[in-house]
Amino acid sequence: VLIAVDGETCLSDGLVDVVLPATSSAKRVVAMSRNLNGKGMGPFVVASKTAANSEVWACNGEAKKAYEAFEAKIKSKAASLGADVVIARAGTLKGGGCGDITGELGPNSKFGLADCFYKEGNQDIVNWRML
Repeated sequence: VLIAVDGETCLSDGLVDVVLPATSSAKRVVAMSRNLNGKGMGPFVVASKTAANSEVWACNGEAKKAYEAFEAKIKSKAASLGADVVIARAGTLKGGGCGDITGELGPNSKFGLADCFYKEGNQDIVNWRML
């Protein structure tokens, strides 16, 4: 079972119970968490979140507590099922696929995102590319 949430929230205990009922035959549970070191991410991250991109992960105290509780619940549920558990921790997710670095998809395939993606981010304010 893979559990991932795109946002600054995590699944509630009740929803975890729905996803992983006592009758589940899951052998491994993988959950994405943004519970990082908990020391905050510094002034540039806060400035970027405020000025340019509200989706930048700034790890405030309340969010950290919520992710710690979420991870504990996932570990508890996996243990009760006899399943392995993996917590994949990630901060702000950026970038994209690697493209076709082998050239097998044809002459127009290339490595990285479209050129316009990189040009759009050139701004005079703090943004996620500066992190």
